Amino acid sequence: MDTVSTDTAGERPAEPEPEDDFEEEPIPPNATPGTLVLRAPERLYAQIAEGKDLLPTIAYFARWTLAFSVIYGLGLGFFAAGWQIPAAGLKVPTLIVLSLLICLPALFTFNVILGSKLSFLQCTAVLSMAAYLTATILASFAPILLFFAISAGGHDFITLLNVAMCAIAGAFGVMWIWRAMTSLAERSGREPNLTILRIWILIYGFVGAQMSWILRPFVGNPESFALFRKIQSNFFEAVWNMAKGFVGG
Repeated sequence: MDTVSTDTAGERPAEPEPEDDFEEEPIPPNATPGTLVLRAPERLYAQIAEGKDLLPTIAYFARWTLAFSVIYGLGLGFFAAGWQIPAAGLKVPTLIVLSLLICLPALFTFNVILGSKLSFLQCTAVLSMAAYLTATILASFAPILLFFAISAGGHDFITLLNVAMCAIAGAFGVMWIWRAMTSLAERSGREPNLTILRIWILIYGFVGAQMSWILRPFVGNPESFALFRKIQSNFFEAVWNMAKGFVGG
């Protein structure tokens, strides 16, 4: 008598699932604050909520914010060359730092009015990390900016390219602030007041834009160097007119 096979005809034993060769490496506990901003922001949110090592962390982000923003500024100054290179290298970090310092008291005051327990130092830590992220993205744009500055870009094109790059980097910085403030509010058991946060972000955007107008020129003129120019009109009107002229040829 033939033996009956215990395996069902046509069935194959289950094959083991292939291992994921691209599994993300765990972030070491001693990772730098810069690494945490890019890859594990929740660990920084927890650190801010606990008020742990805030001063060294702020100092770390301040140093690298200055370094990365100087790199971007130097690349921007290559369009006009000469004295415009160091001038732009100093103006870009000045723009980032002054804009955040001007808006920092408002962020802290809004949070106090809403019953937040965040200290002034904790708010400073949030903004220092946002500044670091903004400067890091700007530094990553520096080779592209330098390429156009020394090859084929006209003044208006380089100016609009600079505005676009700063807008992108600033948007990432604002997203960091949004996520950080929302996370910190939830960790303290409160519902985040998104309306107030939106108002502050709008204020920050206007301050940053107008500050860039006050500190201009960033691109400069190859024929004549000027450290500053007279304050006429405003940032938004100037960019709009420049964009119309550029598109219209």
